[in-house]
Amino acid sequence: MEPFQSADTINTYRGRLGYQNSYMNRSGKIWIFWADEWQGLIVADTDQQVTLKMNLMGNGQEFFITTVYAKCDEKEREELWDSLTLMIPDNSNPWLVGGDFNVILLEQEKQGRLPVTVQETMDFVQCIQSCGLIDMGFTGSRFTWWNGRTQEGCIFKRLDRILCNQDFLNVKPNSQVHHLIRKGSDHAPLHLNWHADFEGNPFFTYHHKLKKLKKALSQWSKDTCGDIFQQISTLEDTIKIKELQFELAPTLTNREELHKEQAELCRFLYLEEEYWKQKAGMKWFKDGDRSTKFFHSYVIGKRKKLAVQRIQNQNGDWLTSIEDMGNEANHRLEQLPDKEEVRKAVFGLNVESASGPDGFTGQFYQKCWDIVGDAFTLMARSFFCGYEIP
Repeated sequence: MEPFQSADTINTYRGRLGYQNSYMNRSGKIWIFWADEWQGLIVADTDQQVTLKMNLMGNGQEFFITTVYAKCDEKEREELWDSLTLMIPDNSNPWLVGGDFNVILLEQEKQGRLPVTVQETMDFVQCIQSCGLIDMGFTGSRFTWWNGRTQEGCIFKRLDRILCNQDFLNVKPNSQVHHLIRKGSDHAPLHLNWHADFEGNPFFTYHHKLKKLKKALSQWSKDTCGDIFQQISTLEDTIKIKELQFELAPTLTNREELHKEQAELCRFLYLEEEYWKQKAGMKWFKDGDRSTKFFHSYVIGKRKKLAVQRIQNQNGDWLTSIEDMGNEANHRLEQLPDKEEVRKAVFGLNVESASGPDGFTGQFYQKCWDIVGDAFTLMARSFFCGYEIP
């Protein structure tokens, strides 16, 4: 991995990937990025490796990740092998180790020039065995490094890899490593496809999924529509020009171009209207309770009309006494809601109102019920089981 040249480059790279936190090791050769929902603690920092203890907030599961940038010299790499052996996690924590090791393991991991000797791979093999690490394999090209030459001088090697311990495989058995194409470097980047299931508190799980969805939708909106207000301003200026052109030359072509721009303006005006509808829903949620006197008057006026005079139990009998109604109500409240009961509550939401500051309206939950229904029901049932909301 080549070191970045400036802070501007770092911030651009970090922003593009959506990472909020980063760390550069003392040699300036290794950069690590992670998103703001993760907590990272630096456990070790040497010239050739950085190890972090990572924790997904609200989850409690810890794992270790070590990024490697090994020296070219065999003797200097001995320091790396020793430091990795000292980093073996306790308490059966998952451990990932990956990066540029500057050495291969097998003869078939090199093509060109002199053959591989056992001596040059021995230290690496012993380190892997001592640490209890397993090569995660890969898809894509067999080699990750090319010396930039052709014909007789050409050499290919697999210098980059990702290793893990058995505890990581137990937690993430379906993880896959992909060798991506070399672009702007003699090394190929490695992509670890790690499915994060976010096991733990259902409230945190659901909140995290919504947060990821909101980020994806935001990016989709930006890529698809851009700045709505800027688009409207530009289209209005364009239409003025098209109108003038049509007045000067009322041809069929000029009329079609004018209508095309007008139709596009209508589309963005509709998007603007939807935008303000969503903003209005969020403002109602945030500011509605400020009108305390109004709400108190409203509640007092309705209290008589909404007073419960009788309720029906599960056997169909009507209960009228305060004590009987109270007992029946408590019994009902202690029962876990099923998916259908939760669905009915969701489909009773106002389609244009957001129930929280995240901006997701009732329409979102209703339209996407087939996707979010199971997770939402689990969250609702967990509430009745005493799970705390983070």
